[in-house]
Amino acid sequence: MARWQEVKQMMTGPDAASVADAARFVGVGRKAIYKRLDIERKAAGGTGAD
Repeated sequence: MARWQEVKQMMTGPDAASVADAARFVGVGRKAIYKRLDIERKAAGGTGAD
């Protein structure tokens, strides 16, 4: 996902966008974003089940 950094920036910070807004912005489905977030969480040592 080429624009992943942009998505992450949109979803963090004081004016954070929802996952749905970020998904619309980059033209991918929400599931793709959730999946990517889950992969990153697991890579960071989390269980992915919060």
